[in-house]
Amino acid sequence: MDGIFSLEHSSLAEVHAAFVDAFSEYEVPIDMPEGALREMLETRSYRPDFSYGYFADGKLASFILVGIRTRGGVLTAYDSGTGTIKDFQGKGIGSRLLEDTIGRLKARGVRRFLLEVLEHNEAAQSLYRRYGFAVTRKLNCYKREGGPAGVDAAAEGRPGLESLVDAAESITFAPSWQNEYASYLNAIERHDFIADAAEPRNFGIVHKRNGSILQLGLSADSIGSEKEKRLFALLERGGEGRGLKYLNVEEGAKIEEVLARNGFGIYISQYEMALDL
Repeated sequence: MDGIFSLEHSSLAEVHAAFVDAFSEYEVPIDMPEGALREMLETRSYRPDFSYGYFADGKLASFILVGIRTRGGVLTAYDSGTGTIKDFQGKGIGSRLLEDTIGRLKARGVRRFLLEVLEHNEAAQSLYRRYGFAVTRKLNCYKREGGPAGVDAAAEGRPGLESLVDAAESITFAPSWQNEYASYLNAIERHDFIADAAEPRNFGIVHKRNGSILQLGLSADSIGSEKEKRLFALLERGGEGRGLKYLNVEEGAKIEEVLARNGFGIYISQYEMALDL
């Protein structure tokens, strides 16, 4: 069986094997056990019936893993991962698969296609531009290995305060696909929604195991005060004290100054690109 087919009949194990092979020499080292890949895809609204792969002799050789959501009334696709296994790289298969996938998504009513590409991956950027994608914004990924020692003993982080928080009032930029509230709902059991009991407008959604921040809200009058330090301390406690990461922060957003002031540094940058179908 050679050709391009949807991944609706492909097992996670098959997709995982191709993923690990394709990214084995990636610019950013990727540690992706099968369980972690499952979590990533679930969080990003993966739809195997909207995802496609090139198969050679029945083996998945190239893939585009697509998430589907309706955003602002527009059926939107998101590229959760594109890759080609090493034995088939440099043969134009990835380009052919991308062109085919764009056509199939458009035929199925998708009107916008989003993806992210590393800042230094000029070859990929060139490929996407060739098919009509344009950069919409630059996204910076931050981390800090450990926050300041201690936290005000009176400070209390309370999970479950979602109903009291107006996220639109507190967040300083539109979250990327993987950080949207829908991603939280897709993996709610893996995250803590923590708000400062003394100032519920200051909140964060943090992964329980790895300390990755999904969303962060900070009231304007808290910026530059001890309240912002307290929020990060509460989030780090929620993330089991393993440090914090905040991926896909829009460059130029006010929160970047807050992150820098609280010990975060940029470790990688990427571009969000979009194609209107």
